[in-house]
Amino acid sequence: MPDYVVPVSNPVSNVDTMSNPNAGKPAPQPVPPGFPPMVYVPCGQYPTGEGGSTMAAELRRTEDGKLALLAYSALDRLVRCCGQHQPWVLVRSEELSRIYQAQPYEAILLDTELPERLRHDAAASG
Repeated sequence: MPDYVVPVSNPVSNVDTMSNPNAGKPAPQPVPPGFPPMVYVPCGQYPTGEGGSTMAAELRRTEDGKLALLAYSALDRLVRCCGQHQPWVLVRSEELSRIYQAQPYEAILLDTELPERLRHDAAASG
């Protein structure tokens, strides 16, 4: 069971796209009260269409099917919950809305342990 679950609003907008250039883009999500000021976010390298790669946050499905962003309040918690080979990025909590705009999610899970089968191994990390 996660220590902290933050539901976020529906990322899909039904606003008219002709009159609003931001229509269809997810609205920034506020950081809830009491959330850590900075969090470690698991990320990974993903191929791009040009033969290169890019770094992106790793989103996970919850047991009830929601798409969730994992966040960790301290590096030792990320390592304990995701393993020592997990790539990460340190993010100011108010900047989580930028991740949300690029990769919409339905919840934020704080300090949640990943099962061993979902963790990165040494070969995948380098």
